[in-house]
Amino acid sequence: MAIDRSGEIATNLEAVRDQISKAASIAGRALDEITLIAVTKTFPASDVEILRDLGVNDFGENRDADAAPKAAAVGGTWHFQGQIQSNKLKSITSWANVIHSLDEIRHFEVIEKSAPYPLDIFCQVSLDGSAGRGGVSEQKLYELAQAIEKSATHRLQGLMAVAPLGVDPSDAFSKLSVIHKAFMADFPKADKLSAGMSGDFKEAIAYGATHIRIGSSILGSRYAYRYRCVMANALKRVANYLGLMDDPEFDTPIASTTSAVATSSEVRIKARLPRPVSSVDAPPQLDLPVLDRIVTLHPRFYNEARTIGEHFRLGNPVIINLTDMDESEHKRLVDFASGLAFGLHGTIERVTKKVFLLSPANVSIDVEDKSAAAQASFFNQS
Repeated sequence: MAIDRSGEIATNLEAVRDQISKAASIAGRALDEITLIAVTKTFPASDVEILRDLGVNDFGENRDADAAPKAAAVGGTWHFQGQIQSNKLKSITSWANVIHSLDEIRHFEVIEKSAPYPLDIFCQVSLDGSAGRGGVSEQKLYELAQAIEKSATHRLQGLMAVAPLGVDPSDAFSKLSVIHKAFMADFPKADKLSAGMSGDFKEAIAYGATHIRIGSSILGSRYAYRYRCVMANALKRVANYLGLMDDPEFDTPIASTTSAVATSSEVRIKARLPRPVSSVDAPPQLDLPVLDRIVTLHPRFYNEARTIGEHFRLGNPVIINLTDMDESEHKRLVDFASGLAFGLHGTIERVTKKVFLLSPANVSIDVEDKSAAAQASFFNQS
């Protein structure tokens, strides 16, 4: 079933806004003091458009190459929050309106020379001295801030920080709040504080954050999204390498006789026919096969993955009984089967602890038949 992406994002956004409102109320702060930045890194411009239609105007990105085309496609206030590379700054300043992660004077010097318009800038401060996560030390913070404040073009907004790994966010943001208050004694106009992400924005709000950067709580897991986008083509290439596909493009499964090497459980399988198309130019409907068996295999070694793939590519549902396999080989084969099902637009589901059912695209199996297949597989265990 197709995912309603607009509805998914709208639901998540509403929940996040509600949490922000509650956190602001608990902290005794006005809601309009807090700017929500939707972090859209790795997600497509279509998601940004959905967010814009839902009233979001601030978008955060970590990588220049991903951000530039999205910023060109969708209007809004674009925030760069990733670690800065000198050779990327000219491009970053061509699309970003706000930079949250400035931590070196030499980078600001490049901005002064390259930026085609005024930028709002946050100094990123390190809360633990870790060079890997970026951020200037407290000792060098004031020198950097003075350089920005002297600029006739760009504006010093305040500080940004990321809570260190393994540190309680409340402790981290409490420390940041102390640093910021002391900082404002010398830079009173730099009253903004960029802090808090999906896992800790409520704590950040409690300690004065004015800009919170939230991605996964609104758009979902970026790793799951990248998996959906990348794995289809990658797994098709694997299947092609194994000889399971004629080419990297998707092959429609076709019916074939079952190999004699497989045992089978007699079950009824119904093919899902495509819905009729009303257009006069509509192509003829496919005469999809009605199969009468599920192939049941008892692999013992990972190299038997090819046999599974051959049956599945030919349009045969496959029961994989892994009770005879070593645990490490078991996991590898399940990963292969999951990838195979994904790449060929089918499904995989666990029937029992070590028995899995692979169903090809356009084939639906009745609940009763799944149960029968599971029982047959169970009694075929050795």
